[in-house]
This record gives sequence, C-alpha cells and structure tokens, in this order.
Amino acid sequence: MISGPTTVRYAEDGSLLEFSMAVEHLEAETSAEGSNSLFRFVHALPVPGTPGAFSLGPGSNECASVELSGKGFRLAAAQRSSVIANAGDSGAVFKPYRTIARFDGTANAHYWVAPLLNFVVDFRRLAPSLQEHPLRTRATAPFAPTEGGLLPIYHESFYREGNALIPFLCEAEPAFIEPLPDYAERRARVESGESVVTAVAVGRTPDGFGLGASDWFPADTVTLLGLTSGRTVGVPFVEIRGKAGELVARMHVHIGDAGQSRGTALIDEQFNGSTGPLLTSFLVSEVRDEVWFRVMLKHLLRAFAGGGTVDDRLSHLFRAVEGACVGLRLDRPRPLEVKEGVRSEVEAAINELIGKLEEIGVCASEADRARLARLQNRLREIIANKPSFATQLLALVEAVGLPDAGWLADFSFRLKNERPGGQPRTPSSWAGAASAYRNRIFHSAFIDFDTFDIDNAFAFRRHLSDVLARVVFHLIGFVGEYRLPCDYAGALAYETPNWARPERLSADVFRYTK
Repeated sequence: MISGPTTVRYAEDGSLLEFSMAVEHLEAETSAEGSNSLFRFVHALPVPGTPGAFSLGPGSNECASVELSGKGFRLAAAQRSSVIANAGDSGAVFKPYRTIARFDGTANAHYWVAPLLNFVVDFRRLAPSLQEHPLRTRATAPFAPTEGGLLPIYHESFYREGNALIPFLCEAEPAFIEPLPDYAERRARVESGESVVTAVAVGRTPDGFGLGASDWFPADTVTLLGLTSGRTVGVPFVEIRGKAGELVARMHVHIGDAGQSRGTALIDEQFNGSTGPLLTSFLVSEVRDEVWFRVMLKHLLRAFAGGGTVDDRLSHLFRAVEGACVGLRLDRPRPLEVKEGVRSEVEAAINELIGKLEEIGVCASEADRARLARLQNRLREIIANKPSFATQLLALVEAVGLPDAGWLADFSFRLKNERPGGQPRTPSSWAGAASAYRNRIFHSAFIDFDTFDIDNAFAFRRHLSDVLARVVFHLIGFVGEYRLPCDYAGALAYETPNWARPERLSADVFRYTK
C-alpha cells in the first residue's frame, strides 16, 4: 500500500486532468527500499523465494483500489478492472475511468442530476409548476398572468427568457432539462467547436434506489437527445441529490460522446416542443433497459449525426435493423416457405445428403473431414431457414405496426443504372434493394455507383432513416410531431409517426428517380 497527499481534478467535459499522489509511505510484504523503491513497487513483481528482488516482466503489481479522503467526502475508483497506475521516484499517477465521490450527510437519494455536453436546441417550453424546484439553475419571480393590452404578451416573453426549459416525467414525477444561465455564450462555443456543458437534466431516482446500483441515470436518454437535436451529446458526471437538493454522491464516468458536427435533427424544439413527450414515453416504455434497443439507438445516432459517406450511414442503419430484429426475435429460424409436403421431401433429401457426406468423411483426411463438416453445417442452415435480411426488415416494420408496412412490401424502384445500350433494368423491391446495398457494403466494402443508381441510393438512405425513426417511436409509444429525415416531395415536413398512410405515398414523395 502507498499513501500520501493526493490531488484529483476533472475538466468540464469530464476528462481526468490529474489524479496524483505525493507518496509519503510505502508498505509492502516484500521489502522495497532505495531511491527507486516506489517505481519497482508499482511496475514490478516480487521474485518468489528471493526477498527484496523484483522482476520487470510482463506483469506488475495491480492497483486494486485507490481512494481519496477529504473533509466531508470520500472518492474511490468504482470499476471492475484494476486502475492504471504509474510511478516515479516519489509520486504516483492513477487513471481510473469510473470514480464515485460520497459526501457526508443524512439526505436520502431523491434526484439524479446530469450536466449535458453540447446539447443545443431552442428552449421555448414553460413549466410554472417547476418554478420552485430546488435544483433549478436560475431563479426568477413567479409567473403572474396579467390582463389588458400588450402587457401580458411582454410579461410572458420576459418570463420565458428566464424560465424556458424542456419538461418531462421521470418515475411519474416532473423532471426537466434546463439551459445554464449563460446558455447563449455556451451555445456559441459549442458551435465554434468546443465541448462544454450547455444544460442540466434533472430527474427522479427510482424507488428503492441505492448508491450501489449500476445505473444512476437512464443513459439512453443521452442518445435520444442526440437524435432529437442532431448533435451527439455527452454527460461528464452524474450526481445524486436529496429532496432539498443536498449533494449525496457524484459519479465521474463518461456517458455518450459529445461532438460538434451537426446532422439530421428529428425534433425542432422551437417549432413543436416534442423532446419532453419523447423522453416521457421512453422512460415508461418496455424497451427502456433493453440492451438491443440501446445498440439500435446508437447506430441510428451515428447514421443521423455521425457524418461519413452514404455507405457509412447505410451500414449503421442496417446494423440498427439487425439489432432490432434480434431484440424482437425476428431473426429466428422458420419452416421453409413451401407447401408442407414439399418441405418434408426437401428436408429428407438434405438429411440424406448430410448422411452421405458423413460416410465420405470416414475415409477422408483430417483436413477434408473438417471441410466436409462445414458443408454439412451449411446444409443444416438451409433446413433451419434463418430469414434473409430483406425478410427481417419487412417483418420489423410489420411487427411494430407501421401503417406503410404493406406499401413497403410492394414498393419497388430502380436499383441500378441502365445496361449498356440504354436497356432499362428491372426495378428492385424496397427490401430487396436494402439487402443488395447491405451485401455490397458488408461483403464488397462499398457500393459501386458505376453500377448502382446514386440518386436512388441517397433517396433510399433518407427513406430508411425515416422508417427506422418511426420504428423507434412506435416501440416507445411516442405520438408527438417530429421532423421527417427524408425529403417529403422536396419539402421540410413535420408529422406524427403514423403519417405514412399508403394513400399518401409514392416514389415522388421520397424523391426516387424513375
């Protein structure tokens, strides 16, 4: 064990600036003395049977725990793996990726508080009922409606300037996201390329919450906020506070990945204010804590706000489809899609062939037996009949109840350029085109636009983005307005998730070329 005065500093974006100890005391089972004793203690291992000898081999003494005690608080690493530690002659430096500070007091956990990095929207909603909340960052006079002339308009306008926020419900209690008092300045810094805290989110902890819980904060809300704002959002730390706002504990851990690039925003907070209802719907949904849904959201965020080529964006959209199909069990094997009598004959023929390969393998070399075994497994996959990507995609839109599920199954468009000589190609089904794009990206590394129609590839990417956004909305039960990520006949449009009725849809709506 080593001990001594220790300093810990974190930057506003959550990065660890310093975790250093001026070592004053070293206690070891094996004697470690001399000017380089600290270095040997941290970076070496004692040599068994040789007192005082250390080996600088591939291993080193693991830093199993590191703790800082101060007046009124205690901070310690809270991670499953050992802490990275380095040492010189008289000092040691630590690099934990997750620490928890606990503060003295008797308050019980009641609220979680999460600063938001790079969350940039136009705050316009009002919630006078949250005026006296103990964790508001700004304090103004209560809203008092007035009558007569233009005075009420001016009064509400001034009140809005100091109280605009995003209200939502968390654990059936009012919660909110509030911009910091100097939000305008911070927003400008984010838009110029910095990563800074712009707002703070406050919500209720679940009943029975304890500081030993693995999740202090519903982290998927950060991904949702990235989707709604079109910019990846991060959380540098999470606090637990009491009912009156008392600081109980703080967890330093990175959640999300704050970025500066601006992509497709699904919600215009100034126009329709749907961010709060979206969070409320998500926090009571059945998919809230599902890992597959978390992965799906992250791939959607990378496709919407991560930049990159059309291939990059499509690859994330396809992986979002696959994650959702795994989570909803739409990838499970199913009977061959033929009549039952034909199916029995096909399965019997395949089983007979598998048996014949086993007989051949008896007399084959060891290497050939392995190859034959792989062939047998491929034959068994035919009987198992795992659905194709195209089949899973159509099953997904049908399973969540999208109103255009039938229309998507019938819709087709030109996938490839005309053949040499001007001969047109046969249109491809929508799901078949998805499978063709996916195969090109995942198996051939890129889409060859000398062969594939580039205009329709972009139209498909935007169209699939809208379909998957609506899949997410249906999964969480969100019914508010959102901004379509596809071109609606070339116009910016705001709709509810059930907008895509078959009678409203055509190739022209999504800007596919004829």
